[in-house]
Amino acid sequence: MATRIAGRRRAAPARRPAVLPAFSIGIGQGTAPILEDTLRAVQVIWFAAALEYAPLFAVADRLVELFRGGVLPVRKGSASALLYEYWEERDERLSAVERSRLYARTFGIGGALTPGVVPNRALPELWLALVATVHGTSQVPLRVPLIERPEVRATVRALAGNLARYGAGSARAAAALHEHIQQALALLADPDVRRGYGARDMWQLVDRIAARDLGGARNAGRYRALANSGSTIIGWLARHSGTLAGAPGAAGASRPYPTDAELIAAIEAWLGASTSDDDDD
Repeated sequence: MATRIAGRRRAAPARRPAVLPAFSIGIGQGTAPILEDTLRAVQVIWFAAALEYAPLFAVADRLVELFRGGVLPVRKGSASALLYEYWEERDERLSAVERSRLYARTFGIGGALTPGVVPNRALPELWLALVATVHGTSQVPLRVPLIERPEVRATVRALAGNLARYGAGSARAAAALHEHIQQALALLADPDVRRGYGARDMWQLVDRIAARDLGGARNAGRYRALANSGSTIIGWLARHSGTLAGAPGAAGASRPYPTDAELIAAIEAWLGASTSDDDDD
């Protein structure tokens, strides 16, 4: 994701309108159309959910807290502007509670502990079915596109249908999350912010702040790998959404990326990152 250039200012941030869909009405029953826009929204939500555990957003919030307390070791300049803008626009972003509800609904993360949310309990089985099926074909020459292989297409359709159902109505929430991710990445990538903690890059900064102020480092590199690999997998589903939905001529009109080879590489990366003893998987 590209970072956003600071410079936008608002006189007084107004409370944004609610951007979250209803969580408990009709979710999990029936079917929903497999739409590319829905899966693209789910792709962003996945990326945000993985970075939530890094913990990207909590570290950005902590840096702003230190800045407002006058104890963050940064000089006036771009870093100060980014920190102030991040704080100024806090009411325009989804809160931690709202994000938690969105992750629970879309992916079943923490769903049992999130009142008012019908969690996506079927996702783990469907996700692992696709991973296992595609992983099993990784040694087979890709003469036939994966989407045209019956054993792959069945698992793809099941997973895409599930994500389309639980991700329905989340486009505005995903747009808000996309902006939040860009703001947080821009803040953490600022050289002056990193210099204050002797961090070589933003991910080392995340680990250092988490270890010092947030109860322990969470291996940001691992969650970055889960964010990228899972996002690629969902992006591949979105690429083939027209074919899965049976749209005429969809196969020829599909986007060229992610490719089958990129899907296989993403699944390998996801398997590597997910085989961990962390308690918060």
